Amino acid sequence: MNARAAAELHYAFRLYTLPQGIFAVTIGTVLFPSLSRFAAQHDTGRFRETLSTGIRQTLFVSLPFLAWFTVLAAPIVRVVFQRQAFTSADTAAVAPVLAAFSLGLTFANVNMLFNRSFQSMQRPWLPLYVGLVNLALNAALDWVLLRPLGASGIALSTSLVSMFNTVALAYLLRRQLGRREALRLAATTGKILVCTVAAAAIAAVLWRVLDGFAEIGFGPALLALFVALGASAAAYAGAARSLRLEELGLVWRVLRRRPHGG
Repeated sequence: MNARAAAELHYAFRLYTLPQGIFAVTIGTVLFPSLSRFAAQHDTGRFRETLSTGIRQTLFVSLPFLAWFTVLAAPIVRVVFQRQAFTSADTAAVAPVLAAFSLGLTFANVNMLFNRSFQSMQRPWLPLYVGLVNLALNAALDWVLLRPLGASGIALSTSLVSMFNTVALAYLLRRQLGRREALRLAATTGKILVCTVAAAAIAAVLWRVLDGFAEIGFGPALLALFVALGASAAAYAGAARSLRLEELGLVWRVLRRRPHGG
C-alpha cells in the first residue's frame, strides 16, 4: 500500500469515527453500569432488556450515517477537507473509501456494546478470541481486495471483518439475548432500515438539485450540504415517529445523560 492510499484511508477514517465518538461510545458508557449491576445480580431479565435496548439505540443512531456517508460521501469530504493542498481529485479518491468504511459502521458500533456486555459479565476473553480470528480474516481480505480496489478495498475489508465480528459475538450472546428479544430486534431493525431508505432518498434527491449551486464555492457547498443533511435527518425522524419507534426518545434521553469532561 502506497502513501497516497494510506492518506486516503486516514482522511476517510477520521470521518468514519465521528459517529462512534458522539453516539456509540456514549450509549455504551451510559449502559455499562446497568449491565454490570444486572450481571452481578444474575438478573438475566433486566440484563437482556438493557442489552436489547442498547443494541436498538445503537442501530437507530448508526444507520443514518450509512445513508449519509454513501449518498453524500463526496460533498461531505469536500466540505470538511477540500482546501489548499487537498484538491477535488483527492475528494474523488477519499469519498469511495468513506463509503466502503460506512458499510461496517453500524456493525462496529454494535461491537462496542457487545464488548461492554462481555466485560460486564467478566468474560472479556471471548471477544479477544474472536478478535484473533478477525486479525487473520482482515489480513486475508486486505490481500484479496487491495489490488483490485486500492484503499477502498482496505476499507471494505475492515467493514467485512466488523460484520463477521458482530455475527460471532451475537452468537456467543444468544443465551443472554434470548429468542424474544432477538425477534424484537429484527422487527425494529426492519423499521429503522425503512427510515434509513427514506433519509437516503431525500439526501440524494436534494443533492442532485443543489449540486450545481454547490459548485460555486465553499459557502454554497456548505449551505447545500447543510440543507441536504437537515432535510434527510428530518425525514428520518419523521419516519421514525410515524413508525412509532421508541428509540427516537430513548436516544435523546441517553444523549442528555452523556458524561461531561471525559
